[in-house]
Amino acid sequence: SAGALEAEQVALSDALGFVLAEDVFASAPIPAFPASIMDGFAVQSGDGLGRYPVDSLQGATAGSAPLGPVAAGHVRYITTGAPLPQGCDAVVKVEDTKQIAMDDGRVEID
Repeated sequence: SAGALEAEQVALSDALGFVLAEDVFASAPIPAFPASIMDGFAVQSGDGLGRYPVDSLQGATAGSAPLGPVAAGHVRYITTGAPLPQGCDAVVKVEDTKQIAMDDGRVEID
């Protein structure tokens, strides 16, 4: 049976193929804001299940300036890496929603 190996320090440029001997932690959160890990709709989980109007299909994208808070009872399209809009605390995957085009041009999701 194989025993534990001793830790060895190597230069980063020579570390290809090595395995870390201990966990590594960032000194600061990266990114420095809550970000979406998937494309979807930013929601306020307290609103619960149901059908909601989309306030902006352009939505929040990675690297873009925030569009401001999302009103209660609304959702906003969001892409991977984008900051979670103010007031939202969850993201529902696009694949888990049904988009409904309204007669007046608005879009709702269910």
